[in-house]
Amino acid sequence: MKDAMKTCIQDSQWPDSTYLLEEILVACEDATSGMGVFAFASAPGVKLLLRDPEFSRFLSKSPFELVVGVDAITDINALDAISATAGEHPNLTPRVFLGSMPGSVFHPKMCWFRHPSGGVCLVGSGNLTPGGLRGNCEAFSIARLTTVQLRTLQRKWNSWSRFHESDLLPVDDPRVRRRARENARRNRAQTRPQRNILVEDRNGNISVGPATTDATAVLIAEIPRGGNRWNQANFDIDTFSGFFGAKPGRTQRIMLTHVDTRGLTGPPEVRPSVAVKSHNYRFELEAASDLQYPSRGRPIAIFVRVATRTFRYRLLMPGTGSHRLASEYLKRRCPYEARRVRRLLTNVRALGRVTFFRGLGG
Repeated sequence: MKDAMKTCIQDSQWPDSTYLLEEILVACEDATSGMGVFAFASAPGVKLLLRDPEFSRFLSKSPFELVVGVDAITDINALDAISATAGEHPNLTPRVFLGSMPGSVFHPKMCWFRHPSGGVCLVGSGNLTPGGLRGNCEAFSIARLTTVQLRTLQRKWNSWSRFHESDLLPVDDPRVRRRARENARRNRAQTRPQRNILVEDRNGNISVGPATTDATAVLIAEIPRGGNRWNQANFDIDTFSGFFGAKPGRTQRIMLTHVDTRGLTGPPEVRPSVAVKSHNYRFELEAASDLQYPSRGRPIAIFVRVATRTFRYRLLMPGTGSHRLASEYLKRRCPYEARRVRRLLTNVRALGRVTFFRGLGG
């Protein structure tokens, strides 16, 4: 029987980190309804959760009420991202809390989901932002509720909502948008760290940032054929767990950003780690999704472990100059037989001047 309560620590540099995003996605599986309330939201954070395939599946069949605050951080882009998702998913009901009490900040961070046998409630410090969901050091607890306990929680929330009915406004309310524009001006005036783990661009998209130190671990790996779906890259258990930080039997998400040889970054890829009966362990690489496996040679992927289960990567295909250089680099350092898949664990410092690695480490 699972514990009724567990406390989790999110720390992107700690190998045993539990990300809030991972646990929300686990909690929404097979849920019949849900509720989320966050003090602050950003467009990348909204997309990271609400547009995750698992959460989208939940929204396609179950109602979810979302309340966000606008006392800070939450801007027009965040509101627009919420509205766009609500337009695609009628089961999503968003509202914004615009309080009228001077000196009081709307500051809760809580989610709960109803299941046939009870419910799950997550309470902690993480907001609906990339940092709150994956990047920052946060703490949160997960409580498994009986049907009676969930009903009590729901009654309490409904009572609070009725009391603040005049403060809970539509996302497109002019007062809400005016406050969000003020937040945007304040946000632009603030100095932001230059080497974030998750980087936000002006369009509200996120990507995995560069390595923070020269000692950052790097894996250079040939990708085996793996049947018709070779884009689901297979790894042995030591690599899967030791380098990628995924534990068999646990539902975890690996986050990746592809960076090509020109330095262009792709969309964020949040992938569930998958274990199959053949004892292979794998996750999908978007950069390989539309490519045929080559008739000669093996593709090579280079992964930079920026944080726990968080990576930049580059896919090199046979027939390119970068692949030839990477293959020769592997051959010199991994003198395996030709039929074996070569893998090399190294670091950013060792690859600092290597041409095929340029622009990937940071």
